[in-house]
Amino acid sequence: MLCGGGISGRVTVGAPRLGRGLNRPRFSLSSWSAKVAISATINGKAVELPREVSVAEFLTDRGLAGRRLAVAHNGRVVPSEQYDTTHIRDGDTLEVVRPVGGG
Repeated sequence: MLCGGGISGRVTVGAPRLGRGLNRPRFSLSSWSAKVAISATINGKAVELPREVSVAEFLTDRGLAGRRLAVAHNGRVVPSEQYDTTHIRDGDTLEVVRPVGGG
């Protein structure tokens, strides 16, 4: 579960399947009026977000915008053209993975 406030005043949301770059602080609480507004499951981990966010905003905040990713929202694959219009709401599930090549 995620912690907000405290010394840094920031909230961290982890997505373990994506690797090292996701351990940075995310979602500054100072820009939102409520500390925790929604709960969601991101890559199998229960997290709390300060408000409803679009998939595009979520990925941008993590430094993942523009990368080749596969995103599923509530079990449905989301085309990258729909990242701006697909929102993570209370109780939603999001899976974000990077394609892996090999043979």
